[in-house]
Amino acid sequence: MSLALWNVGNLTARPSTTFLRGRLFHACNVHRTPSHKDPVKHREYLDRQNAANRLKRLEDPIKYQNQRRDFYNAYYYGNPEAAKKQSERKKRPDAREQQRLFRQNPAFKQSASLRQFILRRPQVWRHLEWKTHTPVLYDTKTTHECASCHTKPFQGFALWWKRHDDLDHNPDIYDCHTCFVADWSRALPIGYEDFVFGQRKRFYLRDGAGSTTTASDSKEKGQ
Repeated sequence: MSLALWNVGNLTARPSTTFLRGRLFHACNVHRTPSHKDPVKHREYLDRQNAANRLKRLEDPIKYQNQRRDFYNAYYYGNPEAAKKQSERKKRPDAREQQRLFRQNPAFKQSASLRQFILRRPQVWRHLEWKTHTPVLYDTKTTHECASCHTKPFQGFALWWKRHDDLDHNPDIYDCHTCFVADWSRALPIGYEDFVFGQRKRFYLRDGAGSTTTASDSKEKGQ
């Protein structure tokens, strides 16, 4: 009799156990990364991650910077297999198409054009002045901490924008190019606020009368 009751109890308990396992399995996967097949949910997930990272960066910039550097050292620069996978991922057709669409964005074209102008035509831009910053071009990639986004790129940049002044009277305050061009009211040189980079137009110096003059490197390829 007892054996029969035990078998009945076991049969009645089994469905509830299976159901509980299913609920636990479902709960463990609630916050998993959405698949790329659902672009809306994936974009929402990325926005939440970016917001959380920005909050960490603002709360403790130095700690965030050190964590990012350790992450890249461990999982990218210090891991040849991970670096190879990342390189192969960028060569996929969908990744190439996404990059092509991004490069067609007018904001990207304008930013990239100004960057190339600074890199390729120093004989021209050294005659120009900006309202709040001065471009600093290094022969090799140099590391600074960006005063706007509080990041310190691992390999550095050849182009940095040095602030003219700061509230703390620190003479060495730099912004990365991305943060600098976030405000185009300051990104254009003084006297050339009407010029639009990224439209395949050559940049010419102007004299006091407003006419254009040919720079010493006007035959060189540039903006």
